[in-house]
Amino acid sequence: MKKKNVILVLILVILPVVYFILNRDVETNTTVPKGHFAIKNLEQIDRIFISENKTKKYALLHKDPQNVWRVNNNWVVNESRMRILLETIRDIEVNYEVEKSAREQILPQIAANGVKTMIYRGDKLIKSYFIGTPTSNMMGTYILEEGSSTPMVVHIPGMNGFVSSRYFTDSVEWRNKNIFNIPREGIKQVDVNWPGNPTFSFIIKNTAAAPQLMDANGTILSEINELKLKAYLNLFMVYENNNLACEGYHKDFEPSKADSIAKSEPFFSITVTQKNGQIDQLKLFRKPIQVNTYEATDEEGGLLEYEIDKYWGVLNDESLIMEIQDLIFAKILKKKTDFN
Repeated sequence: MKKKNVILVLILVILPVVYFILNRDVETNTTVPKGHFAIKNLEQIDRIFISENKTKKYALLHKDPQNVWRVNNNWVVNESRMRILLETIRDIEVNYEVEKSAREQILPQIAANGVKTMIYRGDKLIKSYFIGTPTSNMMGTYILEEGSSTPMVVHIPGMNGFVSSRYFTDSVEWRNKNIFNIPREGIKQVDVNWPGNPTFSFIIKNTAAAPQLMDANGTILSEINELKLKAYLNLFMVYENNNLACEGYHKDFEPSKADSIAKSEPFFSITVTQKNGQIDQLKLFRKPIQVNTYEATDEEGGLLEYEIDKYWGVLNDESLIMEIQDLIFAKILKKKTDFN
């Protein structure tokens, strides 16, 4: 055999051995590549299904035709939480295989409490695995690929902690807290109603070259500040530090309490009609003084009936009650005379 052929044969024999050595965990003799569960090209992902066997809860995260992530074909997804999940899917690495002696203990735990994650591109399933509990040192997370009987431990290089908390099924927790995110040019009309003070109410029409201000009866008001009207309409778009977002959602409210709040008279309501036909209405309700209310008395020391810095909010007559901060929403709680 010629010398060149001998060298070629040696290379063909040695290369697989080198690959095996480089791609196994020295401590546990793991042959699975570290990036086995990772999906580096996040752009190919357009659907993620997360489900719990124990609670039967699930969250379907998917991109709509406008390339916006939504949860359960409904709410827009919280961008920061979606970003964290996608980064986890991209960066997750296999640390080691669970030793055979420990598998009998770990496998039932994953079967009972694991969170199944199925990642798709269109109708094609890219990855499917079960995320288990954190390891005892809280520096890794148990994982089991669907169809496998070999649990492993994964982590994110450079991160101290576990990743299981990033895979959850509560659709409300996935929901974006922004109530409005509409550019000024997309707004057709804004109706502001003060039930207790009708003279404060007004309408802004945004269908002409310049926005128009009208009273609650539809009478056009001439003596107005056009710049103030445009600035008001700009408040409904999320940009930099401007956003109309709720503080959170009261998932723990009894249905009867939530229904009672929603059916009471709001002190303020605002309806935004978009040029594409979508209509969103936000109602704000006074929030009675609570045990943990920060400021429960007035300047004279008298006990207040309602909180002054927080309200309850209802969007589109949903049963889910929102917590609204006056600090965030005071800028849209305007009266007709504020545009003079």
